[in-house]
Amino acid sequence: NAREYAIRHHGEQMFGEQPYYYHLDMVHAIVVKFELGEEYEIAAYLHDLLEDTPITKEELSKEFGNEIADMVFCVSGFGANRQEKQKDIHIKLQTNVKSVNLKMCDRLANLRTSKLNKPKLFQRYCKEHELFELDALFSQGNKNLFLAIQIALDKEIVKPKKTMSL
Repeated sequence: NAREYAIRHHGEQMFGEQPYYYHLDMVHAIVVKFELGEEYEIAAYLHDLLEDTPITKEELSKEFGNEIADMVFCVSGFGANRQEKQKDIHIKLQTNVKSVNLKMCDRLANLRTSKLNKPKLFQRYCKEHELFELDALFSQGNKNLFLAIQIALDKEIVKPKKTMSL
């Protein structure tokens, strides 16, 4: 099972004060809430393995299939610093729209956690959102998930006004 696989490979890694599976379970819960399906449920548990462990894309493909490995790869950033890693993810997401929903689930979990516990981290996520023009990218994904991101970012949601026809 993907959860056990991820927990085993993340080992003693922590998510702030919590065991890492806390974050993985949050991302999974968001996938379930937005009814994205089994493929996303599996990928939710695996989404940080390529960045945070020695696991390779080939190993993920062998264990969980190419589709899931591709999704995980597209939400994994590689580079010398955070900005390069984020740019790498952004470029890959544009080539694999299916991964956009997975990235939004991860980002929503991070926004919610940081908003409560780490305001400086929350501000960094907000700045990255603008820097990488994530609205344009995220708007291609699940509309309800996109709306949840907007709310988490404290963006003003403008609903079109109903007009009366004469």
